[in-house]
Amino acid sequence: MSDSYCVRHELILPLPSGYRIADILPYHQRDEEALAEVVSGQSLRKGVVWYGSIAELMLNFQNHQVTASIQYGGHPQRDSNAAFLRCVQRMCGLTQPIHAFAQEWGSSELLEPLFTMGTDLRFALTPSVFEALSWAVVSQQISVKAAVKLRHRMIKLCDLTTPSGLYCYPDAVALSAISVADLSAIGFPKAKAETLKRLCDFAQGHSLDELDGNNPRHMHELSHQLLSVKGIGPWTANYGLLRGYGYLDGSLHGDIALRRALQIMWQHPDDVSDKQTEHWLAQFSPWRALVAAYLWQYTGA
Repeated sequence: MSDSYCVRHELILPLPSGYRIADILPYHQRDEEALAEVVSGQSLRKGVVWYGSIAELMLNFQNHQVTASIQYGGHPQRDSNAAFLRCVQRMCGLTQPIHAFAQEWGSSELLEPLFTMGTDLRFALTPSVFEALSWAVVSQQISVKAAVKLRHRMIKLCDLTTPSGLYCYPDAVALSAISVADLSAIGFPKAKAETLKRLCDFAQGHSLDELDGNNPRHMHELSHQLLSVKGIGPWTANYGLLRGYGYLDGSLHGDIALRRALQIMWQHPDDVSDKQTEHWLAQFSPWRALVAAYLWQYTGA
């Protein structure tokens, strides 16, 4: 690895009225040891792999705008500036058509308890779609706390670091070089490790970051393809599309925290089932995943 950066891209984007930085930065503070992400005040530093090169990405929110930069070694890529713009827009939630949702459902009595903080909620996204999909696999059927620990160990195992000492979340190429046995040795169940390896193969055969999260055809086709990968079910696919693209119509009815939030909102004495949750969310299409995000916010999940 080079001990210095050769390429830097920087841009400044205005933030819309009502933008809530608190929707974005806490997602990057899941790992208390700040292995690959450091949040300080209203700024984020994150280690990533950019076009195969170790890179450091920075976001700084102030004065109703975000200043973003990325530094990496190697040579400038032909479409890197445009790709970085798309990356920053996604990460900051700026591609999510939340105002259309507010116009349609902002006055709904069904959702009124969820709007105590307004209708400006945006979902924090990952720099790459692969990071979102692999995080969804890591998170399968375990608590967020347990998933963060596994993620931490996986990042350390890949051992990609920036000149400043930040670890980088691996891309599909880097993670594919790690064996199932090595992943099992750091606590991954064998089935989950094998699913990660299959996801790496899938990601290397698709241009995931070039798809449009607001294009239903793109998302439906990709969802269908993901579900053909052994070990990836509806929750993993829909959560990955939400975190990677900001796709707001995936149904997350299998999520335990989501069902618990509905139980609390409804003051329901019994557990809420998958089927009940799926049926209730269906009325909000094409906003099912965004409604799920409001439910998570409602209970602080």
